[in-house]
Amino acid sequence: MTLLTIDTFHTGFELFQSIHIGWLILVLGILLLLTPRYKKASNELKFKYKMTIFLSLLLLESIKQIEALITGSYTIYTLPLHLCGLGMFVIGLQIYKPSPFIQEVLFSITLPGTLSALIFPGWAIEPVFSYLHFHGFLFHALLLYYCIFLLASSEIKPRWWNIRYGIYFLLMVVPPTYVLNKLANTNFMFINWPAPDSPLELLETWLGNPGYILGLVLLVLVLWNIQYSLFFAIKKCFVIK
Repeated sequence: MTLLTIDTFHTGFELFQSIHIGWLILVLGILLLLTPRYKKASNELKFKYKMTIFLSLLLLESIKQIEALITGSYTIYTLPLHLCGLGMFVIGLQIYKPSPFIQEVLFSITLPGTLSALIFPGWAIEPVFSYLHFHGFLFHALLLYYCIFLLASSEIKPRWWNIRYGIYFLLMVVPPTYVLNKLANTNFMFINWPAPDSPLELLETWLGNPGYILGLVLLVLVLWNIQYSLFFAIKKCFVIK
């Protein structure tokens, strides 16, 4: 494991090294501590948990937007249009207008997207003491907590057939995002090219670009199959016990 140096705090961190692993352990530890408490909480307290997460997400994102404006670094890419940024709004909808559609989007889109972001953080290049560094981990940790809390308390009940809701959501947001990326030379949702140092780079290497997009679609379908199969296998084990 790479030793920390002064330069590390100015240039960012490497994936799966000291800082990254430390954050993952912290996020997981808090998750294991709070999930049982949320599951046993009253409905009133659960609502407070959810509102605290939602308002914290809004605060973190607002500070990010304001900082970019103040420092003159604001660009269209600062907008919260990645899947995890959209997850913040999905959570708001789930709190105020819960529906099977929103619940399935949280499970099929927000949860795997958040896990992917924490494992392969796109903010690794940011200085370790910068706001964007802390924003990246805290924002995605809160998204993760929200999804897992609701799964543990059966407020989210995934169904195989409801995978279609995840497909509908992607059909709504991906095409306009792809066009925006082309027009503005951005890469929201990593649709147009892979995130640096992520497994998605293999898809572009193997399939080229735009063949990468087809590979991305197939990858999503494979991951969904694994995710749903794993969820129902775990659920069955708990039922047996």
